[in-house]
Amino acid sequence: MSKLYDLAIVGAGLSALSALQAGIASARTVVLDYQEHPGGFLKAALPAPGFEEAWELVQSSRIPQRVTTFYGTTAVGLLPAFEAGEPHVLIVRQRQGTEEVQIDPRTRTDSRDSPCRCNHPGARAPVIVSRLPPR
Repeated sequence: MSKLYDLAIVGAGLSALSALQAGIASARTVVLDYQEHPGGFLKAALPAPGFEEAWELVQSSRIPQRVTTFYGTTAVGLLPAFEAGEPHVLIVRQRQGTEEVQIDPRTRTDSRDSPCRCNHPGARAPVIVSRLPPR
């Protein structure tokens, strides 16, 4: 996992699938999820009345081939870059042991600056981990 990524998405649930379907991924994107397949927590409860749209998203979404995926992986920590030019480091745990995922802090997209629809002030789009500027 020593490759430098532009975007790390932690979790392959509905939010991640929606973002990927919207075209957020580049060739240097990594998706990490503790489950063995995309779909998130809700996948086990679907199909269910009132969640037809979510079920359709889970069924129809495909993670682009250019995106690197690690399933059976848990993100356990984020070490933001302190110096310009250094990568952010996402600490992940796999069956084989602990690894580091490096994320380029210079990569920017408009998604970093768009607030999410959360109910707390200053909230930023969830899921996307790699858009932190160096401190």
